[in-house]
Amino acid sequence: NTSGIIPSENINSSSWKFVLFLIFQIISFLLAISLITLQFLALYYYWGNINLMIDSIGFLAGFGSLYIIAVYIVIFWKDICKVFDTFETNSIFCNELVRSNQRHMKILNDSLNLAQILNKAIPTIVFVSAIMYILPTFIQHLMTSDEEILQEAGTTDGFTKHFIFVMWLPPVLKQKFIIRVTYALQCICLLIEISFAAAIIPFHIVLLLYTGTQFKIISSIIREMDEVMFRIENSGDLLYEVPEQLFTTDRKTLSDLFQSPMPTKLPKSNMDEDEGIVLSTERQLTSKTLQNVLQEGDLNRPPERFNDQSSAEIIPTEEHDPASLYLLECIKLHQACIKLSAEVSSILSPSLCIGALSITAFTLTNIFQLSLVINAKYAISTIIYPSIMFVYSWFGELVISESMGVGDTLYESLWYNRSKRYRGLLPMVLLRAQNPVCMKAGPLWKISVEFSMQLLNTMYTFFTVLRQV
Repeated sequence: NTSGIIPSENINSSSWKFVLFLIFQIISFLLAISLITLQFLALYYYWGNINLMIDSIGFLAGFGSLYIIAVYIVIFWKDICKVFDTFETNSIFCNELVRSNQRHMKILNDSLNLAQILNKAIPTIVFVSAIMYILPTFIQHLMTSDEEILQEAGTTDGFTKHFIFVMWLPPVLKQKFIIRVTYALQCICLLIEISFAAAIIPFHIVLLLYTGTQFKIISSIIREMDEVMFRIENSGDLLYEVPEQLFTTDRKTLSDLFQSPMPTKLPKSNMDEDEGIVLSTERQLTSKTLQNVLQEGDLNRPPERFNDQSSAEIIPTEEHDPASLYLLECIKLHQACIKLSAEVSSILSPSLCIGALSITAFTLTNIFQLSLVINAKYAISTIIYPSIMFVYSWFGELVISESMGVGDTLYESLWYNRSKRYRGLLPMVLLRAQNPVCMKAGPLWKISVEFSMQLLNTMYTFFTVLRQV
């Protein structure tokens, strides 16, 4: 909303505010189209000057990609909202098995806190880097007279010292006042681009974080299974039935979820925190809610039977095997997490592909320029943009590792002490976990640390070629 990609609810509620918002968007895009056109003309006009051509190509990649991604978000905004709504109202985050357990809620709380930190830190870093990028040329404009700037306009040194990026300057623009106005328009255009980046990058990374958190919670649920089963199987007391109303609640958003109090533990003297968590899970196992498996497409509505997507056989639930009931719950939650991850990947894939290509091109051109002349703005870009790519790769690798960790956690459990039915269900999770969930950047690439290393290797290869040229 703040960067001008999508109007807020306040703007949509008023017709004149919405008209002003559209005017702002149109002016921003017309300004960008004009400057991008002048950059394309610079490629033709300065053909043969490798320095100016490389600089122009890098900024064209950066400018074009951010505007394309912004337009993509505007077009598919309803689908994006649907994915976020699924996370908040119909995902594992809202399941009673998670919401009533302090260990699982701690994982979710930690992820939300990290998301809030990222939403503040990333825009701050992006805007600071933009200011540092503009600052050298701004100082040059303050220290240099109009005559000197006019003499150097259109030359390699002039663009490096007095302009943010290379563009074709028609003879009519080579005047004292117009040169200053042109530089001001470059600053405005760059700040608009940076505002897009400050909105788009956290949007991508938070979705990656939420996707990985799903599988981390699944692993936590499986890890707790041994403690719960051990207590049930070795307890001499019969577990009494907990009313179903205790676990029947309306859907809540994530904001409501963390404002609501945690469920009350069973009263017991001298009970430590771990025992309280185990007893909380015991209640769920003996309740009618957990004896029915969640129906596909609605994680808060229990069906009578469980239908596994990998098999045509419908497996009925058994009241006398609580471990199998628990594993059936885990299987269904795991399926839902994989399905939601596929939706997130389909939404992010085009924009991640465009962003990866633009970051590669922009970083490569800045490294090349930095090898020719030591300049502060090129040095800043050489550090910031590979760091952004590494952050993407880090959270993409998080999704891969957490999705594969589900199978590892289940294999390390005490499955060999369980029933034959339980051991028959076990391969369903293990086989799915062998294929890691990956966030794709287009049809060819997967966001991971390996992908980041491949981009760095590609940058170095093209850099050596440019140096030879």
